[in-house]
Amino acid sequence: MIWEMLTVNKDVFKDMAIPNTQGSVAAIERALQDKRRTPKASSAVAGLRQPLTAATLSSITPVTKKRGAAEGISPVAAQPKTARVAEKTKMAITNDSLGLLAAGGEARGTNVTLLAPVFGEHLRAYMYARLDAVAENARNELVEFGKALMSEAGKLEVPKGSEDADIVFDPVGAPVHGRNVLVLGRVVCDAASGKLNTKALLLEGTNGVRVSLDVDPFAGRYSVFPGQHLVVEGSCATGTTVQVERLYDGSVLAAPSTQRPCAPAKIWLACGPFTDANTLDYAPLAALLSECREHKPDVLVLVGPLIDAEHPLIKTGSFRLEGGDYTFEDGYAICLKQICAQLGPDSRTRVVVVPSADDVTSVSMALPQAPMTLPLDLEPEERARFTMLPNPCVFQVGGEHGPVVGLGNVDALFHFMDEGSPYQGLNSEGLQRLCNHMLLQRSFYPQAPAHPEACVDMTQRAALRLPAVDILVTPSRLARFASAAHNVLCINPGKSMPAKTSATFCMLDVHEGEQPLADKTRVEFRTVDF
Repeated sequence: MIWEMLTVNKDVFKDMAIPNTQGSVAAIERALQDKRRTPKASSAVAGLRQPLTAATLSSITPVTKKRGAAEGISPVAAQPKTARVAEKTKMAITNDSLGLLAAGGEARGTNVTLLAPVFGEHLRAYMYARLDAVAENARNELVEFGKALMSEAGKLEVPKGSEDADIVFDPVGAPVHGRNVLVLGRVVCDAASGKLNTKALLLEGTNGVRVSLDVDPFAGRYSVFPGQHLVVEGSCATGTTVQVERLYDGSVLAAPSTQRPCAPAKIWLACGPFTDANTLDYAPLAALLSECREHKPDVLVLVGPLIDAEHPLIKTGSFRLEGGDYTFEDGYAICLKQICAQLGPDSRTRVVVVPSADDVTSVSMALPQAPMTLPLDLEPEERARFTMLPNPCVFQVGGEHGPVVGLGNVDALFHFMDEGSPYQGLNSEGLQRLCNHMLLQRSFYPQAPAHPEACVDMTQRAALRLPAVDILVTPSRLARFASAAHNVLCINPGKSMPAKTSATFCMLDVHEGEQPLADKTRVEFRTVDF
């Protein structure tokens, strides 16, 4: 360990005589911390005072790299994403260590309060979970779903032909004659391709038994996906197939703004990546911050990645850092400093940062993600501008009467469409139906197993629960839209893939009034040139 630290940080220890003892490890760690707090060369520090342009991140420029040639390439640039896994999964995550509010200075601007999720004592190392623990969590979720439906008066009805006055779930797979059955289960796909269709639609109960679902009477009127919790009514004379007559796919929690008046607020949403697809130029972010400085929103939500691990230049290491050796953490710190500089010293806009699984500097690689940490070398007044939140998260803007926002930075909408049942196009009604899945299942990511693109810790699915919200933000590569569903304003701000000269972000203006928030909010998708 000592040898590795000395090798990577020769400039720190070249004048130090460090014995090979246990105490030397602490000395090395202190020296590393001192280096982190030490400003970079004057040329780099001067660059922080400049606007966000192509010179951002210390004049990062692409280079042409020949095979085997490492000259001019930052040593950290070529590190694979998986190399960070071991370090990330060892971090203990508790409510006291999340760093949700910027420490080191008095909070500036509009107050932002985290309402959910509440993490456990620690996040288990991803992919180290026991299969029996995953199965038990899935069963408990299904039981809770059934209890929630049964607790709502009038939501479920007694099955046809039943002589019982009380609603009782029948065991899945048990043949019943003379009446319909009411079974609780989750949708399972039996197709080799992994795509749901009417011939490969199974329901798995809490007892582990699976039955086929005959949904022909619902042709074109149903929408399901793998892992969806359902209560099904129908005939099951054979015990192997249920002739479906009625589907119950959940219930939506009442939006907070329907219970009490909601205070006005101006919220801007922008989703990364914030660089051009061919360069590491942060001009799109600079254009957004310029608009933000002019219009002064209460909250600016930046949804990661800030430094995209999937960017072609970062994946291949084909870029040069001028002015010395820099790490991705240094680039992350410079990016946050530039945000403060662009907003100006008098700005009261609260900047909220939500991580992405593609963030190079994120401490987590799977949902749920802990918040990103603020760099040590930020000044107290700079730290006070930021609120770092987990992914997914539910937060409230502006106090107890402010709007409640739920945000999950995973492309759940596309995953529903890609692996779920066929949809009748992707018009506004179809996109709203995709959002309904999240509201009815009360989860930011109810699909199970997860889509191949998504990394989800199945033992931490409790942190993905979606409580009552006024606004549901679900960034996706699908078409941008804003639509009201069950008095909840559902918004897809779109993944920010800037064109050569423009980028798009979302502006929300919540007005005063007694009506629900979805009826008094103006939503605008604005395109800015850079």
